[in-house]
Amino acid sequence: MAVLDSATAVPSYMSSSAVTSPDSGSAVAKRRWWARCALWLGLASLGLFSLLIAAWLALHWAILPHIDDWRPQLEKQATQALGVPVKIGAISARSSGWIPTLDLRDVRIVEASGREALHLPRVSAALSPRSLLAFELRFSQLLLDSPELLLRRDAQGRVFVAGLSVDGPSDTQASEAATDWFFEQHEFVILHGRIRWVDDLRAAPPLELFDLNLVLRNGLRRHRLRLDATPPAGWGERFTLRGEFTQSLLDRPGAVQRWSGQLFAHLPRTDVSELRRYVDLPFELNEGDGALRAWLDVDRGEPRSLTLDMGLRAVKLRVAPGLPELALARIGGRLVLKQTPQSLSLEAKQLGFQAGDGLDWPRSDWALEVKRDARTGTITGGDFQAQQLDLALGAQILARLPLAEAQRQLIADMKPGGLLNALQLHWDGPLDAPRGYRAKGRLQGLQLAAATPEPPSDPASSPPTGRPWSSAAPWPASAGAPTPGCSASTPARRRTRWTRSPAGWRRSTTAARSCSSGGASAACSPASSPAATRRWCAPSSPWAARSAATSRPTPTSANSTSGSPATTSTYPRSNGS
Repeated sequence: MAVLDSATAVPSYMSSSAVTSPDSGSAVAKRRWWARCALWLGLASLGLFSLLIAAWLALHWAILPHIDDWRPQLEKQATQALGVPVKIGAISARSSGWIPTLDLRDVRIVEASGREALHLPRVSAALSPRSLLAFELRFSQLLLDSPELLLRRDAQGRVFVAGLSVDGPSDTQASEAATDWFFEQHEFVILHGRIRWVDDLRAAPPLELFDLNLVLRNGLRRHRLRLDATPPAGWGERFTLRGEFTQSLLDRPGAVQRWSGQLFAHLPRTDVSELRRYVDLPFELNEGDGALRAWLDVDRGEPRSLTLDMGLRAVKLRVAPGLPELALARIGGRLVLKQTPQSLSLEAKQLGFQAGDGLDWPRSDWALEVKRDARTGTITGGDFQAQQLDLALGAQILARLPLAEAQRQLIADMKPGGLLNALQLHWDGPLDAPRGYRAKGRLQGLQLAAATPEPPSDPASSPPTGRPWSSAAPWPASAGAPTPGCSASTPARRRTRWTRSPAGWRRSTTAARSCSSGGASAACSPASSPAATRRWCAPSSPWAARSAATSRPTPTSANSTSGSPATTSTYPRSNGS
């Protein structure tokens, strides 16, 4: 029986030396390297976790129980940082889990004059875990319970908030850092606060807001707030203010001037006349109370549109000194104001009012848009649209608005009446001197007062009156001089002429009768008399021509029965523009 030798019996390709290769060696080295990295990473994580545990234990067992002992040092640091004396009554800490909460009692900020500018009975600050990531103090909630804040403007016009000057010189970098820190806190809450405004410059009575509640929530790029407060008894009921804003991720959190969003205010009942004591209004507001709602849209700190819903009563205002007072028994509707660098628009939706003297403007829609140059701000044109306008009521309202004296006198002389529906008006150029305009609308029952024609200095050289391109003969002014072919029943035709001067537009009205002589009327047409059509066509009757050259129409009162033109022109209803 043959005995096999292991060295000779096993094939060479099955030996261990043949199995081991360079590729398998590199894979083993990689596994060993990853194992060492995982080991070091685990040791580092364990060390960091141990360090956090040690810090947490030191905070809860060594620092927080004795935090009140550091109160003098904290007061000193706060006084140096703010520049005004800061007093803290007591400091305590409590913990209901991993995150502790600090409570500060009876915090006071006193002005240099000794007046108390800020009083915080209780401040609760819950620390945030983000403090470890940001390497600075962060709070998940900062709550002020029943604070009392003083806002003051001194006789020189400087504004102070809690004793800190807002207008004075300050460290811009430090101020921006404090603002950024405030808007990085997750939630800021004020409960049952009280704000007092003292205006030494205006010498007005102090204004206070009671039971003020404020909630401000800040995110990475979103900010939301809500404020509810009760004004003094004479101002009205409790009001609400809400806002929602966004910002770019590249901007600072405290860059409020670059926020975009919407601010909403709701005043269920307020006395708007109280504003005149504390705010400089562009008009004189004497009375008025009611409900208001407002939406303000802001784009990167610039206000773009304002929407105002109002329902007011007993409003008395004067737009400009020297004008009659505008007394409104009630006014209601919606106003929308929008502005861009190129335009400014004002739109009214279902806006109506009733004046105290019986003037009643029905609810209607209208819109005004003014185009302007983006660089200089000068007006370059505009559009006006109205659903319905009562000309008589509009004239009464315009008489109480700040217009030029020439425009005011023109409206008073015209005494317009009637309805203007579906008005569309467009003009180019400045409003006081437009280069061109286009108007479209429907008139109903138009009434205009006739102007008094001025007698010419030389009657013989004055052009004859009449209707252009027609057979209308001038009507002699003498009531006793008979006109051939005319009778008292012959209808009179009126001609209104508008001329423009540096003082404004001027209107003149004349009248004539279309008469016939011996059964044949005077003939005049553009084709037969081109020279006459450039003026007013002269009649074919020699007597009428002589009368036209030596006489002019003389106006009389509207109640005259002599057949002369009336002072008021009334046109029938028309469906055209």
